[in-house]
Amino acid sequence: MQTLAAYRDDPNYLVSITDANLLNESVRQLHALLVEAPCASFDDCIRWGALLFRKNYYEEILQLVHQFPVTRKVGV
Repeated sequence: MQTLAAYRDDPNYLVSITDANLLNESVRQLHALLVEAPCASFDDCIRWGALLFRKNYYEEILQLVHQFPVTRKVGV
């Protein structure tokens, strides 16, 4: 979301990025927000927000729990 705000406020935002990795990530984020998930109505925004919430706070956490189970022993 910070990338979108910076892009909105500064027309030369993408040109001003010198780090190639940051530029690629910024373009990917902008594409995801502006192209893949455009909200044409309030219902679209609610649906998109629910999907984003599920991805960030359910699926990502499930993946972490799968990768690092509670019963895993940590070597000291």
